[in-house]
Amino acid sequence: MHAIMPPRLLIAEDHEVIRMRLADWAEDAGFRAVAAYGRCGQVWDHLARETPDVAVLDIKLADGFVFELARELRRRGCHVVFYSSNEPALCEGTEFAQVPFYQKPHPMHDALADCYRRHFQRPRTGLSAA
Repeated sequence: MHAIMPPRLLIAEDHEVIRMRLADWAEDAGFRAVAAYGRCGQVWDHLARETPDVAVLDIKLADGFVFELARELRRRGCHVVFYSSNEPALCEGTEFAQVPFYQKPHPMHDALADCYRRHFQRPRTGLSAA
C-alpha cells in the first residue's frame, strides 16, 4: 500500500520572513512546501522542472507582477491563491477575479487549511453504520 503524498506547494513572496512562515503554516495545513522564491524569474526556473499542486503568490515580487506566472500555473491545473499587501482591486474585472485573494496581514494559516480541505481532503469511504 502506498502512502498518499501531501500536495506540493510553491510560495512566491519577496519577504524572506513571510516566505519562511508560509512554509511552516503550509506544512501544518497538510501541504509539502517544495519551493519558496522571492523573484518571478526563480519561479519560472522552477516551473521548467516541476508544476506544484498549489501556489501562494504575492501579487508583486522583487522583479515584477506575478500575473503571467499565475496564468501559466492555472493553465497547468495548479490552484492559485494570492496573498498580498496590494489591493484586491488589482484582480477585479480580470481573469483572476475569482482567484482567492487574502490581503496581508490575514492569518494565512487558516486560508491554507481551508484550501487543503476544499481541494485535497479525501472523503472517507467504506464506512457503514452498525
